[in-house]
Amino acid sequence: MIFDNSGREIVVRNPLTSHQINISSFSPGIYYFVVTDENQYRKSFKIIKK
Repeated sequence: MIFDNSGREIVVRNPLTSHQINISSFSPGIYYFVVTDENQYRKSFKIIKK
């Protein structure tokens, strides 16, 4: 999942079947990328789009 800076969901994808997400159409800003695996382990990353 990718969220914008206000917490709104922008993209929802299954990471087991979709390994790439194109962010070229996103407006400049800060986004948060959250990956959840099959054991419900979550890892978050910050994306800064210029």
